[in-house]
Amino acid sequence: RVQFLNLYQGVPISCEGDIISIDGESVTFQTERLQEIAMKLDGQAFIIKNDYFTKHIKADIVYSNFMTNTVTLNNFIYLLNMPALQRESVRVHPDIVATVYLHQFGGCETSGRLYDLSMHGLGVLSNQNNGVFSGAKVFVSFDLSTTKQESADKIEVEAEVINIIQYKDSYRYCMRIFPDAKMSEKIVQYINQREKEIIQNLEDELKEYII
Repeated sequence: RVQFLNLYQGVPISCEGDIISIDGESVTFQTERLQEIAMKLDGQAFIIKNDYFTKHIKADIVYSNFMTNTVTLNNFIYLLNMPALQRESVRVHPDIVATVYLHQFGGCETSGRLYDLSMHGLGVLSNQNNGVFSGAKVFVSFDLSTTKQESADKIEVEAEVINIIQYKDSYRYCMRIFPDAKMSEKIVQYINQREKEIIQNLEDELKEYII
């Protein structure tokens, strides 16, 4: 028995699976359908290390059979770490285009788009870098709303830039946030609602394969 783990729009999907058969370098597992569709959409499967495996494993999807709840994998590769396991809390991808403003204390403003959000941190995509650096203390503000809310919720939190990932023409700022009780409540409500929506989206995707 193994434990699978996939991320779907930031939400961890983790179920156990049993080895059904081994054919050369391909192994067929039986697992739950929600896990199987998460693997298929991801294009890969991830197995958490256990008593049999000293390291985490990544594998490619060969074939999925949703009627028998089986999936065949090959090209098994050991991983040095599993970033999804290191997360302190669920990190969701927003369903809104939220403009985020980074205010450096005593400095200028940088704006970008909300990339992901958790209780402990957030990511911002921006084509600007107005002196933001790893370790910088910033003040973050943005309007957070869901499709079921008529008015926007203003989020204002202090944050620390943990990492900056530079792409060809943009930056992703990874930050740890320090919300007060009021801001924490707003963030929790959004994450809980967004997590439900993401799981429902996954279940809707599954229906396309089992009809």
